[in-house]
Amino acid sequence: MFPVSSDFVSPNRMSLNMNNSTADNFTVVVGKGDIGGTSAPVVKRIWYVSEGTPGGSTTTMKLYFTKRNWSIYPFGSAQNDEVENGFLWTDPHLVQKDNNNAFVNVATTGTFDVPDYMGNAFNTEIYGRYFINVSSDYQGNKNGINAFNKFSVVNMGNIILPVTLANIKAYQKNNTIEIDWTALNELNIDHYEVERSASAVSFTSIETVAAHNNNLAENYYNVLDKKPMQGNNFYRIKVVDKNGKVSYSAVVAINTGITKSSVAVQPNPVLNKIINLQLNNIAAGSYTIAICNINGQQICNQKIMHAGGNAMQQIILPSSVTHGVYIVRVFNKTTTYNMRVVIE
Repeated sequence: MFPVSSDFVSPNRMSLNMNNSTADNFTVVVGKGDIGGTSAPVVKRIWYVSEGTPGGSTTTMKLYFTKRNWSIYPFGSAQNDEVENGFLWTDPHLVQKDNNNAFVNVATTGTFDVPDYMGNAFNTEIYGRYFINVSSDYQGNKNGINAFNKFSVVNMGNIILPVTLANIKAYQKNNTIEIDWTALNELNIDHYEVERSASAVSFTSIETVAAHNNNLAENYYNVLDKKPMQGNNFYRIKVVDKNGKVSYSAVVAINTGITKSSVAVQPNPVLNKIINLQLNNIAAGSYTIAICNINGQQICNQKIMHAGGNAMQQIILPSSVTHGVYIVRVFNKTTTYNMRVVIE
């Protein structure tokens, strides 16, 4: 536990608990201000935290500030330069932003991340907490702090989280192609559009799906392309939120003309730590996907159910994976496919 502040007048404290993990160095900076993108009152503190050597640390972090009675000590007074007027103590959320200035995590009151502040007296110290195995980053990993991220405590207001699309895959079903995906952190999303292209350059929308927005951690979607093109079919998911903002998923591909059994990685080198596995004319069944570094150490292992034929399977790598050459192995009891990939 140590003090950190932008001045010597009103320092805040924070604590880091390594939870018996590998020792590491952390850089911490705190600034006075609004983290941005919030319409409701906030705690006017922004903590910037990064790990010296990404990966390997299972760190719990507490960000301390004072519970102020803003009706008696208004924000901006000598007694209160932290908590804005109107802040609701029944609705605090610890938020995290990435380097693109997008919200990637909003913790909820009463969880490990945000304790219930109602029982704390005014003018006592409280905290927001980033907790290992609870708080997730933009890829859904919950293995600790690794990037130079921004944290703060806010009222929710109308914050719109960027939805994370995971497990995007496309596979052939007789004369059709099914596109499946999972939405994480789905909040205030209006709809999804499945887009198709023959060249991966110019896309056309083939189906629109309304978002569930049901507060579940994961939502599953699937769309059937009943008239796929001969040869290459490239697909991506267009995400439209309720404010009209648009974002896109990674592109997955299916080639309906391939008859020889094979597995390929597209693209290779791999970008953004997302591996797209193209399964070509592979028999239906359960397969294991194992990824190892050049020293033979396994960094990822997962099982998939393949419906048979051609399919695209997406693998999101842990954030701790570094640049380099890796071996991808896809196998079951009777068949093995090995590929060499470069992760940038």
